[in-house]
Amino acid sequence: MTDEERGELRELFSGQREHLDQALEVLERVGYGRPCGRRPRSERANGQQRGERLDGLVGKLPRALAKRLPTSADTHRHGSNDGQDVYGSVSCSQTLRSGHLAILAAAGGLWHSRNPAAHPYCETTAGELAQLISGRRRLGGKDVAEIHRLLADLERLELSATVNAPNEGGKANIALAIPGSPVERVQRRLPDGRWVDARAYRDALSGLSDEDLRGTAQDDADSADSADAGGGALTIRVYLADWVREQIAHGEVVRVDFRVWAHLRPVGQRLYAWLQGTHRDSYDDAIEFYLAAPLRYTLGLHGRQHRAAASVRAALNRLYAADERYNGASKWSIRGRYANTNLPAFRISPHRRESAPTKRTMQRGKCPAERPAALRGLTLRQAREQVELVSQALQQADGRSIETGAASPRDPLGPLGAGAAMRAGP
Repeated sequence: MTDEERGELRELFSGQREHLDQALEVLERVGYGRPCGRRPRSERANGQQRGERLDGLVGKLPRALAKRLPTSADTHRHGSNDGQDVYGSVSCSQTLRSGHLAILAAAGGLWHSRNPAAHPYCETTAGELAQLISGRRRLGGKDVAEIHRLLADLERLELSATVNAPNEGGKANIALAIPGSPVERVQRRLPDGRWVDARAYRDALSGLSDEDLRGTAQDDADSADSADAGGGALTIRVYLADWVREQIAHGEVVRVDFRVWAHLRPVGQRLYAWLQGTHRDSYDDAIEFYLAAPLRYTLGLHGRQHRAAASVRAALNRLYAADERYNGASKWSIRGRYANTNLPAFRISPHRRESAPTKRTMQRGKCPAERPAALRGLTLRQAREQVELVSQALQQADGRSIETGAASPRDPLGPLGAGAAMRAGP
């Protein structure tokens, strides 16, 4: 309470000044008028309504994308990523990450489950996509910017993949062909309600007023968590290609649980989507694969063979602990070799059920990252440093032993000592 307000009260209750002073003292003692402190972050309901809108949403991908879209976890690798996978040649104009695949899965799930009017696009916000992919409810500006970067990459992507006929004979599986980019275009909503492309949106942002700028940022991040049924203004439209919508609606669909996805690391995320779209062997109802060059290209494992195998083993162990479909599988062979070769082979038998997170995954956040040395062993530089440290330690120990045994000024016999002198006799 300010001094002016106190003065007004004294003028109003001039005849009861003593009682007024006592009442003001009591109010000050109980903290009346003090600003309330901020709640701890653990008690704040960040993204609660956004999470309720996204609850139960499953990502959906065409099997061709889940099995053939080449990605890489190497953040230093850029440019085109053409190559040969298990089914044929692939032409990809960019080096994609697991986040690009997650955006496609989220767009496919939103288009299929939250599109009653059957539009050729899905409507969402950057906050919804960021929460689906990362699993975090408390988001910041970098999370929103990363979503827009991934969408811009997919909009510029040039992608195609052909299918070869099997070596055993027969027809090629045309359903695994990728005729073009999975995203036709992406539109963003301006404060006046117009939907524009990325360049027009970027130019319009520089000329917005402070009020429109704040409203645009809140709607895009979905930070206001509007209480209406629609969940606030949707700010992004992702137009999926015709072949993607056809595959999701009538073809073979690969389902991705984002609660499992958010728990895994990039290599594990890509392997998870690939396994979800892999058929079982008719012999023993298991999934068998080996790390030849075509599969390593798809998973983005460009290093040496033993390092790639270590990365896959680590990712499989994380998936085993994170997903009920793979947890407690009857077959889990991850250290085999393909017949008559030195290629690392894997054979697992998931349960016949949908993918879902384990209780441990729901209680924990992101799984811990594997240290590079644990995956690829010591590098030559690290080995030399270790050998040099050992050599220095031995040299220092040897130097101390020489100093200890050296002759002191008071001992003319030097290293012999008193005991040696007694044994030497007179």
